[in-house]
Amino acid sequence: DAYELYLRARGLMKHRGTALLTAIEKLERAVALDPEFAQAFAYLGQALVLSGFWGVLAPDQIAERAKSAAASALQHDPNLAAGYTACALVATCIEFNAERATAAWDRALELDPMDLEARTMRAAFDICYTRAAFDEAVDEMRAVIEQDPLSAYAHASLSVVLGFSGRYDEALAEAKRARELDAGSFLVVWSEVNAVAFGGNASDMVNEIPHMLSRNGRHPWLMMALGAAFSRTGWTDRADAVFTELSARSRIDYVQPTVLAITAEWAGRRQEALGFLRRAVEIRDPALVAFQSPHMSSLRTAREFREILAGLRWELPIFAPGEVARA
Repeated sequence: DAYELYLRARGLMKHRGTALLTAIEKLERAVALDPEFAQAFAYLGQALVLSGFWGVLAPDQIAERAKSAAASALQHDPNLAAGYTACALVATCIEFNAERATAAWDRALELDPMDLEARTMRAAFDICYTRAAFDEAVDEMRAVIEQDPLSAYAHASLSVVLGFSGRYDEALAEAKRARELDAGSFLVVWSEVNAVAFGGNASDMVNEIPHMLSRNGRHPWLMMALGAAFSRTGWTDRADAVFTELSARSRIDYVQPTVLAITAEWAGRRQEALGFLRRAVEIRDPALVAFQSPHMSSLRTAREFREILAGLRWELPIFAPGEVARA
């Protein structure tokens, strides 16, 4: 029934990656069976936005659907915290409106301060990605884990946030704990790859990522991390091979231009990287909200970076504390 579909979708959403597609399908079936199911509409809106962020669906495939689902959730239940979480994700990743997003996050947690999923996503999308308050985001994620110490989702999310703050040893420890709890989650896989690609022995990741690719459909984010690891080890030719593969794939399938920009940069193709960055702004790629990530550290040094991102009309600091643009 509708409620069973909803519960299964909720579990799948925490895995991220292509599991989001199955979650969306189940939630769409749930609201078709029960057109007044506010919670299903709320999580459908969230899943659609997340699918755009993770590059599973293109922005034009999710934007209006996500807005509609979030609005439907609040229409059926004006005091539903999950509905405001959906609105916050829409404001962050589709509208690039930080002020509206913060208001929605505040309302969601005012309605349900113990919604740990909402707190986790706020720590990532609002506190970390949007406001670059990395230490605050880490503190919030540790508070979430105190409430739910066996959540692989929370440990993996903390790992990613720690990566943004450059605390890679801690990030790797959290990723390994997440893997102990749920090795099948793509978010867990990503958290470990992300930590090692920038903070550990890059040679280890060069050896390990290829084994993960076949198990995860050669997900472009894993390819992106592999390109970064190759670049860190000085194997620019192999970083270029990663970019070449993703570029070829983008001719027949959707690959986020943000990911293409990052892999081009790690392959030493700065001008192509800037071209893809412009394309990402043009289509409003949701992944751009994470521009403070270590993956974009090299690209952020481009003098053109600030001007290009200004096309989002997103009134936010472009650089994390201590960063400056250089040629």
